[in-house]
Amino acid sequence: MKEKNNEIIIYATVVLIVVVIIIGLLNKGNTTKYALGEIINEQKEVDDEILRIEKDKTYTLSNPKLLVNPYKLSPLTALVLFNTDEETSITVNVNDEFTTTVEKSTTHNIPIYGLRADYKNIVKLTDEKGNTKELEIKTKPYTVDKLEIEVSDEKLNDELYFLSPNFVNNCIYDKEGNLVWYIEGDYAGDIIFLENNHFLISDPYQGTNGVKINYAGFIEMDYLGKIYTQYITPHGYHHEIVPIKDNKIITTGAKDGSPFLEAVLYIMDLNTGESVYSIDFYDYFHNIAPDWVESLGTNFDFVLNSISYDESSNDVILSFRGFGAIVRFDLDSSEIKWMIADPNNLPEELHRFLLNRTDNTKYPYGEHSAVLLSDGTIAFHNNDADQFNMKSQDLKDYLDKYTTNVIIKVDENNRTFRTVWEYDANKNEWSKVGGRIEILPNENKLLTYGWSISKDSYDDAEGISINDTKYLHGIVVELDKDNNVLFKGKTNGLLYRVYKMNIYNAETKNFEVSDYKLINGNKVNADIVETSTIKNNLKSAKRYTYNFDVLINRVMIDIPFTKEDSVDILFVKDDNTYIYNYKKANDEVYNGFNSNIYGVKVNLDRGEYKAYVKINDVYYDTKVNIIF
Repeated sequence: MKEKNNEIIIYATVVLIVVVIIIGLLNKGNTTKYALGEIINEQKEVDDEILRIEKDKTYTLSNPKLLVNPYKLSPLTALVLFNTDEETSITVNVNDEFTTTVEKSTTHNIPIYGLRADYKNIVKLTDEKGNTKELEIKTKPYTVDKLEIEVSDEKLNDELYFLSPNFVNNCIYDKEGNLVWYIEGDYAGDIIFLENNHFLISDPYQGTNGVKINYAGFIEMDYLGKIYTQYITPHGYHHEIVPIKDNKIITTGAKDGSPFLEAVLYIMDLNTGESVYSIDFYDYFHNIAPDWVESLGTNFDFVLNSISYDESSNDVILSFRGFGAIVRFDLDSSEIKWMIADPNNLPEELHRFLLNRTDNTKYPYGEHSAVLLSDGTIAFHNNDADQFNMKSQDLKDYLDKYTTNVIIKVDENNRTFRTVWEYDANKNEWSKVGGRIEILPNENKLLTYGWSISKDSYDDAEGISINDTKYLHGIVVELDKDNNVLFKGKTNGLLYRVYKMNIYNAETKNFEVSDYKLINGNKVNADIVETSTIKNNLKSAKRYTYNFDVLINRVMIDIPFTKEDSVDILFVKDDNTYIYNYKKANDEVYNGFNSNIYGVKVNLDRGEYKAYVKINDVYYDTKVNIIF
């Protein structure tokens, strides 16, 4: 009997080895890609390590565990972990510049922010009894653009400047121009600071051909770079996020979440990721003035680039950079209340919405950041750049243009508006796009010039393009109430927006590990078939030699096909195969490649899937395994 048992064991072992070999051969040469980014899996490993360290009583105040850049995204941060026998708060001092007190505990997970790049940072930790541990943290040189300080007045407070650039490396500088924080990766766009010292920031999503325009969604992150929640939105996201009551946000996106800028405004429930209200302003204006809308171009020429919400009326103030208009829109009735725009730029059908100016206020052109202020006035950044009539790319054709920051007062009863404050920077700056104005709590004004060309940076405009990066800069200006310049900094990188903030609160909580959450508002269902019914097709599939990418929630391929072709994407996992249609037969093709230039949305449960492409009745093996 014993010999027979041994034979069974040997036989089972051989079978297992054969199965492993077969699986290995099937997956030989396969590439593994992470739909949500490998960083999510890496951060889970960090969470597990922190939980293990917390239980290790050998780490004390005099012998703490130091993790520099623990979550792989934030090089100028660290986490210090140790235990104490008695509950005590810990006072943190970073380079004698930042100080905070971390809450009482016996398990101490101390977040360290505000380290300087390429520097021997000194961090002091002191308990309630006065016991102190001094740590030296050496950091690497930074890889982001330097902020060159031209003015930094002693009257400035000690708040920091958070720069959100176009496309790369959000970063924070102090008023002396020292870089004290940055995030690695393409996390651009609007920043929403949360009460828990976290913030909302865009997903690092690239659109078609690497054009980073409309993001798939946004994430909740802290300064350590820890990702808490990832929101995949039904319409994508660009330009603006506005938190409103009931854990909802108003934001901008595209009709189907395409990678392009479009003029869809929608309200999203952060609990579910679902859209509870949406309106496509391309369609809205097309219903009123179809000939004019069609003369302008496609739906992504209607760039909706800022939202300001008035809770008392449930109205929004909107900026449409594409055709130079500021609009007050009633969310209850889904109707325009009024518009501010050059009448010469609009068709007769829209003139009934226009307010009349009572002074020489410049009409908005290429404007950004139209904001409703607490006193009912409206501030906006006016670039004086007519987007639809900028035919020339030569700077010499725009020498009379200059950017202004303006506050206007609207009289809705008489349907008029006028300027009550203006700053033109001596007519020295001109940006064709970008920019922001914010009124700070101390009534100073924070100005962002996003893609600015300074007139004092060149002697002769002949031969200079308005897109020449040699002359384009991002500029930060802070004014006092009398328009005196208290701060001015310039970066070679192009800026989206700048904010003032504190990286530490006066009191700080210990860092706590929490599970990553995915809120997926992308409700797209696949056709599901049993894998066994197509196993022979998969086994004999041809080799796929073209690009195959899954970017968070969207499949992008570049295989050439004809108008008559039907294209499906297949994801195989165990007994089931999930099929998404990429292109129907007789759909139009795009540049001879991809009729669906946006790709196709997918919505799959967490796990690993093998990807195939089916063109008509022919199956192709991509040799790609996707981990969702």
